[in-house]
Amino acid sequence: MKDYPKISIVTPSYNQGKFIKQTIESILDQGYPNLEYFVFDGGSRDETVQILQKYSPYLSYWESVPDRGQSHAINKGIERSSGQIFNWINSDDYAEPGALKNVAEAWMSAEAPPAAICGYAHIWDIDAFSHKRRPSHVYAHTEESVAFFNINQEGTYFNLAEVKALGGVDERFHYAMDLELWLNLHLKFPSNQFIQIDAVLGNFRRHMEAKSTIQNTLNLHESAMIHEEMLVFDAMLKRQGLHSKTNASCLGLPEPFQYTLRQTEIQNLDWIKIQQDYVIKWAKRLFEKGMKKEVLGILKNLPANSDAQSKRDVSYLRRKVRFPFL
Repeated sequence: MKDYPKISIVTPSYNQGKFIKQTIESILDQGYPNLEYFVFDGGSRDETVQILQKYSPYLSYWESVPDRGQSHAINKGIERSSGQIFNWINSDDYAEPGALKNVAEAWMSAEAPPAAICGYAHIWDIDAFSHKRRPSHVYAHTEESVAFFNINQEGTYFNLAEVKALGGVDERFHYAMDLELWLNLHLKFPSNQFIQIDAVLGNFRRHMEAKSTIQNTLNLHESAMIHEEMLVFDAMLKRQGLHSKTNASCLGLPEPFQYTLRQTEIQNLDWIKIQQDYVIKWAKRLFEKGMKKEVLGILKNLPANSDAQSKRDVSYLRRKVRFPFL
């Protein structure tokens, strides 16, 4: 029999009683032989506690007490976890059958413990299938993985020792805790330490009560999710001393709190490329939304020594903003 690595799963929960039964069963029904599974509920007032009591004999630990939010619940789980591999499965999402075995096989096949294992996820509009989402983006060069990040959290399993070494997730983040974790890992490990596998690992449910769904309906200046993203990225650039003005300030966005990059072991990266790619990525997104003033504002943060392709992109964007009829 294979000596499967221990996998630690945490479910942060609050008033998702209509979904959490499926979440719990999707993990317990994996039949994975080396699993520890925790549920940290923030004091739900719906049927959640009754469901947790029913499954209590099969859970490593659960509690239902007021907490400081999702990140706090995840950190409580990280503190208790003792496995090699870690992920959190939110109480309105669920694991794909066979996911844990697929993750374990990838872990055991790696030459060294990877930073993360990344697979696909199915996206659902409540219970109606929408599409299959690609794994968290990992490019050949770390610079691209950082600038063009796209995180499939439900399909990403992390090296628990590295998560613990970082100190868990930063509890001040309510939306970008996975981004902050993801980028900090990329600053330490090369791209080949992020293993992508051809398997569906998770299921993400979109519904009107989900906080990510609510955030996606907000504009640039209202979205706390975007503000937190900018906070993380600006902290990376500030650490490298690339500019004094943040991308957030160029767009007139608030900084929800003061954030300093937590990663201390940073690869030797091309930060000029990272900065230029990130700025142009945002300029294109803003242009698509017709936000001309904001396009010109963020382009001011482009490095002076950008490459030829970036200069062509900038020239095109500026021309289209100023002379849209051309």
